[in-house]
Amino acid sequence: MISLLQNKFTDLKFADAPSYKKDLERARIVGLAAIGVIISSKEDLREVLSHNGIKIITTAEVDTSESKWMQTARKLRPIVDYLSVTPHSLMDCREASKAKIIDSIVIKTPEMIFDDVCATYLDEKKGFLEVSLLDLLLMAKKGMSLGNIRKEVEIAFFRKIPVIVTRMRSPSGHILDKISSYSVAYALLGGNVDRWICSVSSYPYHAVERRSLLNRGVKKVEA
Repeated sequence: MISLLQNKFTDLKFADAPSYKKDLERARIVGLAAIGVIISSKEDLREVLSHNGIKIITTAEVDTSESKWMQTARKLRPIVDYLSVTPHSLMDCREASKAKIIDSIVIKTPEMIFDDVCATYLDEKKGFLEVSLLDLLLMAKKGMSLGNIRKEVEIAFFRKIPVIVTRMRSPSGHILDKISSYSVAYALLGGNVDRWICSVSSYPYHAVERRSLLNRGVKKVEA
């Protein structure tokens, strides 16, 4: 079971399993208390080691462009602390938002794919919306509109769905500190700056703790 400190700087999608170790020192320098190591199979777990002074969280991200994405999600669910889905259509987003095994919905496409129905499903299961800071910065750099993503975040905020910020890096790969991360998210997507502060601290905490409690409940029922 993973236990995090609430309100501590956390990136649930810090890096993938083969490469995360090379950035650990920089993670400590910018004040990250916990990092998510992205895995795609059980074999990746061999790369994930505990480290003094920084919590390691196993995470996975499933893309709905994969034909059997829900099957992949079911396989990954038992071996990760945090599981998200990146949808590419409204239909896929609604399906993923409703699925109880999914912790969050990742929004990274300029098309509008997250609506009030998705928000209702997330609210019912106490799920989360997720935005990748790196992807937002890359989109802005290419001159792509963030208007629809901004609207989707507004829907989440209105429905009181917690929004989590991940991949807090610049397009050049520079790891951002806490203030820079929530400030950039606020500048790009608007809303309430206090909520963006929570997006890099208390919301990731709640996501991991919620899943931990659900897993313990399942094990208790099975016993």
